[in-house]
Amino acid sequence: LAKGRSATVWKQGASARLQCSVKGSPELKVLWFCNDSELRPSNRISMSLKEGVATLEIQQVALSDSGTYSCEVQNDSGSELCSTKVTVKETCAKQRETCAKQRETCAKQRETCAKQRDMCKTERDMCKTERDVCKTGKHVQNRERHVQNRERCAKQRAQKMNECKRESCAAEVNKRLKAQT
Repeated sequence: LAKGRSATVWKQGASARLQCSVKGSPELKVLWFCNDSELRPSNRISMSLKEGVATLEIQQVALSDSGTYSCEVQNDSGSELCSTKVTVKETCAKQRETCAKQRETCAKQRETCAKQRDMCKTERDMCKTERDVCKTGKHVQNRERHVQNRERCAKQRAQKMNECKRESCAAEVNKRLKAQT
């Protein structure tokens, strides 16, 4: 880390390292933080201080490892802090896999919307036919059924419109895919 360094990018699944040059006496204590939470050594995280270089290493970097990393050096004389913002990016293969799943989901949603639009059109036609019959005043039962069908059609249209709005999700995903390739 260097003062003024603002951003670092790591690839998901890779190993990553941050280093900070430190000087001072008496003996220095080095603390590492991610998003203001102190990091501790674990099976994925190791820390060292050798020859004036504080090192933080993270194995199998995950998207959740994105954040602001800080190295704080302390001794009896005071403390000093350096930070950098880290963004973990998916690998291209992972992005392609995610996008393929999104495309598949969107295709299924489009298919469902098309079927629902067809059903709604059929029901609208039925409502229109029943309305025409009701206008003649011959069938009181048909008139009541027409009112119920009209209400049902209105509810179904509202539901289907909400579902079909998801199609815009597909268009957005496709735009992003085209921009990436």
